[in-house]
Amino acid sequence: GLVDAYYSKNLNNPASRQTQGRAFDLDAQEFKLNMAKLEIQAAPEPVGFRIDLGFGRGFEIFNGLEPGGDSLQFIPQAYVSIAPEGWGGVQLDFGKFYTSAGAEPTETHLNWNYSRSRIYTYGPYFHAGARASVPLHEKFSIGGQLLNGWDSVRDRNSGKTVGLTSAYTDEKFSWFQTYLAGPENDETNTGTRQFYDTVVTFGTEKAQAYVNFDYGRFKPILDTGAVGRGEIVALAVAARFQITDTFAISPRYGVYDDKDGAATGQTQVLQD
Repeated sequence: GLVDAYYSKNLNNPASRQTQGRAFDLDAQEFKLNMAKLEIQAAPEPVGFRIDLGFGRGFEIFNGLEPGGDSLQFIPQAYVSIAPEGWGGVQLDFGKFYTSAGAEPTETHLNWNYSRSRIYTYGPYFHAGARASVPLHEKFSIGGQLLNGWDSVRDRNSGKTVGLTSAYTDEKFSWFQTYLAGPENDETNTGTRQFYDTVVTFGTEKAQAYVNFDYGRFKPILDTGAVGRGEIVALAVAARFQITDTFAISPRYGVYDDKDGAATGQTQVLQD
């Protein structure tokens, strides 16, 4: 279980009472219940499941692209897992699950900072569909995904997004990669969205760091009916220094280059 609440003060005192560019800690000048969550899971032996039930402002934002009033907004994750003993560690998941992209987890207490970088803020957050994880070595695995798209359980069209993943994990160094490609415009399979995310983590228990890089190319349908172009390049770097057993500091820097306004609505370079 999890309960996460906060108070935020924006010293600019914006009339909207919101701090732009934040993922979950968006509302300012007030107390907020960010997340309350109950998690239930069973290991796939050979069949298992996981279901998360969530409430609060954070999950309203997390599921913000779902149709209004849809009960799926209260289910951040729900999937069935299959991993027969004879499959050599291969696992299949079917349902709704967090994205494999990015260095920052959804739940705040698992993150180094309370806030999120813009790489996280502008998604993706989750997917609906099927995914497979295939271990090739005790430290290296690959995966494949067949998805309805991004951040919406209900598909926008009849096309599907394909995902490819890899993960190398060692005690002091890890490297994760995610590539997603598919048609993601409403009611048409015209225009492909491609997205590449890579995360490198390294360090020890006393000092850790990560580098998260994203590159995306989008072909949105414009009001004229023509296919436009969008491109983003983003970087986030962070470190965590364990000062004592109970206290750590974690600086973070990020830059998000929205070259054509496809992610934020206008052409701009944002830093945090």
